[in-house]
Amino acid sequence: MDVLVYLINNRTRVVPAGELLNELWNGRVVEESTIHRQISYIRSVLGDSAKKPQYIRTVSKRGYQAIAAQPFLNEANAPDKNISAAHQYRYFAIVMVALLLVVVTLLYEPENELSLPERSIPNLYSLAVLPLTNLTGDPNATISIGFADELLSRLSEDRKLKVVARAESTRISNPDLSMFEIAAQLQVHYLIEGSVQQFGDQIRITTQLIRAQDSFHVWSNDQNTTDGDLDRQAEIAAATALTLRTRLDEDIRRTHSNLFDIFDGVDPKAINLYLDSTEEYNAYTLGENGDRLLAMRLMEQATEVDPNFDAAELDMVWNYAHRVDSDLSIEESTKRAYAALARISEKNSDSAGALFNLAQVYLLLDLNYELASKTIHRGLELHPTGPWWNYYLSVIARREGRMMDALNFLELSQSREYGSESANYLTVYASALMDVGQHEKANAVADKVIAINSGGIPRAHGLLIKSSALIGMGKRDQIVPLINEAWQIAGGRLPALFTRFFVETGQTERAKQTLGKDNLKEGLRAFIAEGLLSLGEDEEAFALLAEGIEVHDSSVLDYLRSSPSLVALAPDPRYQKLIRRLESLETKTRR
Repeated sequence: MDVLVYLINNRTRVVPAGELLNELWNGRVVEESTIHRQISYIRSVLGDSAKKPQYIRTVSKRGYQAIAAQPFLNEANAPDKNISAAHQYRYFAIVMVALLLVVVTLLYEPENELSLPERSIPNLYSLAVLPLTNLTGDPNATISIGFADELLSRLSEDRKLKVVARAESTRISNPDLSMFEIAAQLQVHYLIEGSVQQFGDQIRITTQLIRAQDSFHVWSNDQNTTDGDLDRQAEIAAATALTLRTRLDEDIRRTHSNLFDIFDGVDPKAINLYLDSTEEYNAYTLGENGDRLLAMRLMEQATEVDPNFDAAELDMVWNYAHRVDSDLSIEESTKRAYAALARISEKNSDSAGALFNLAQVYLLLDLNYELASKTIHRGLELHPTGPWWNYYLSVIARREGRMMDALNFLELSQSREYGSESANYLTVYASALMDVGQHEKANAVADKVIAINSGGIPRAHGLLIKSSALIGMGKRDQIVPLINEAWQIAGGRLPALFTRFFVETGQTERAKQTLGKDNLKEGLRAFIAEGLLSLGEDEEAFALLAEGIEVHDSSVLDYLRSSPSLVALAPDPRYQKLIRRLESLETKTRR
């Protein structure tokens, strides 16, 4: 509003952007782009154009000038005073309407910039998928339309998002409009644009997430497919939608942190460290080479900067419970986890975060399944919409050898929205289906995991689970291309996961090369042991399983009583010795 009034009051000259900043922002540190955004918004309200201005013109390298008022305010330039008066009345009517809109609909004014107005952009989680630019050279190519539709459909599945209908997005085709102006017309905060380009028989799909208020490119990605491969295009759309939702949430938290209760009163430096940590962990779960240990270190720094930062404290409990830093002993991890929980519980011991993380400490560090189960049921009672309660009940059931119960708990959670963790949930679900012999259903779930992830370790996991399901279905001959793709994607990471599959396909020497203890920090002892067993190296396998029990390796604890290949060892005295040792550490649920 102030920008428009100032330009009108100084309509006889060009006003430099620097003058607007000095006069209207009272010495606050504000970038010149803030002025550009305000001018763009005023133009969108008035229906003005930067190329053919009627009300505000831009003078290159000099500034801005209100121009519509001049003809009727200067009588020498107005041969017909009645027309001038009518023109004057219309102009000021439009200006007053614009001023009223700006005054009434401002969402908020952060310290360093003015946000898009609430009435124009009513929901931060709002976006539009613009038509993808067709660069294939074929004017009849439909892939750009088809991919955009598939992406829009996938995004619309998220009830938190407001996604503009395709018809609304496609009707705006004016090349003169800026991203800000398009977003204002569509009433969204974010835009998704991209292109489709052909190179021989390969088609590259480029997608970009743009923050409308300053045209900042939040995220971009290129994916390749072949012409006519509709299944692959659907997979890319699913993976892109998942990543877009995650990156959108990250950007909103970073640019509008003052709107989130968890950041109230928190040191800004601690907030930035928290967001850096979250983004690093999301990169890990999305298969984008994120580092879990680095994410933990960043979160640890956030708690040091602001010891009263509850969200960061709870995240550190999660890190301790999951032994992200495996160099910390179980005793030290447990000590630190309880110390952090004590600080949280003093404020609200029945909060979802406190109960959720306490249950994980019981389950993963104390191996007290009775207390973990009680805590989870308390969480379900107080916070029934939490998506992961039943998942952890399934972990308890799996550890106690109750596989059908574990499967039932997972099926209770199928309708939940897991966001970037969807692939992790589905991977566990497919594994449970495998363990109870439902190979065809496990194969179908594995296909969903693969569809969600177009690359990275999560996709490799999906391909390996699908391979396991095909073996169970007697279709061993189909797994070679899946194994090869997974190996290529993994790029040398987690080689022990492949041992059993190389043995299954007759690649014994290659299987031997994958084994080693370089993967122990990833919690993969059970899978390395399965590989050793498949090569007939039983003594090493049992030694590794015994070591896993002592360090609470989640793979050993979760699969020792449920994995068909490990349960097959039940008659062996060495296996029985492992179970006895494990039972000496556990407190099981009472049934």
